[in-house]
Amino acid sequence: ALALRRAIGTSLDQAVVLTDSLDRPLRTVPSQADAIATALRTRPELRAAASGAQAARLAGDAARAARLPTIPAFADEGVTSGSYAHLLRTHSFGLQLSVPLFEGRRTEGRVSETSAMLREAELRLADATDQVSVKVRSALIDIGSACEQVELARERLRLAEAELAQAQERFRAGV
Repeated sequence: ALALRRAIGTSLDQAVVLTDSLDRPLRTVPSQADAIATALRTRPELRAAASGAQAARLAGDAARAARLPTIPAFADEGVTSGSYAHLLRTHSFGLQLSVPLFEGRRTEGRVSETSAMLREAELRLADATDQVSVKVRSALIDIGSACEQVELARERLRLAEAELAQAQERFRAGV
């Protein structure tokens, strides 16, 4: 009681009456699987790591697609003439086929680079997932420990109240 008075900044001689008891029911603790699933859905660092892995997958797809032939189209409209008095409209349009036959292994280098980036991003995601799982498990252990401490405090309170009742009974009996 003296430590409580000192902690709340009151006089050590002032009486303190506690108006609340420890009889409140404890909150229900979610199961480990539910808590981990919720954390895996809601943690921003996991969403960021998953987005990084998805970006690396897409970069790998783009690097592999560079091996494919492309067919770009073009069109141009304009005017031409030797003088402004005789301007003629001109049009040009067409298709161009581009087949990457030899690029000095540039495409293979990009594919292997993006593959390494994907492995790194997946490892980061797995590591972040493990960290979140460990944090949740640790928090659940802490909650369990705190619940046990509350139960022990309730038991000590019950024993102290019984001891007080016995002491008051002895006092009344004159012992």
